[in-house]
Amino acid sequence: MCLRLLLYIARIYEKITNEKAIYSTRLIRLPKPEFFVLYNGKAPYPDEALLKLSEAFESGASVGLPEKVGLALELEVKVININLGRNEKIVKRCETLACITA
Repeated sequence: MCLRLLLYIARIYEKITNEKAIYSTRLIRLPKPEFFVLYNGKAPYPDEALLKLSEAFESGASVGLPEKVGLALELEVKVININLGRNEKIVKRCETLACITA
């Protein structure tokens, strides 16, 4: 899910920025993204979870590189379980969700 959302946000940023501006030396201001997924699957899932893109990264050692101290890239996705009886406060705030989870 994290990788998919990274690709989506990259496409959005590509569309909202001027093609030539990315080669400029001036800072390009971007809207701050927030990533949410509403879970309504059948498998048991916690009320909320946090997924991180970095969990998919291989270690530097596994590909013959030294380990870096910090991450160069991270993307976090908040997953909210909207199944019946889960996160009812959130579900009730949205008429569409309230109808489909009832």
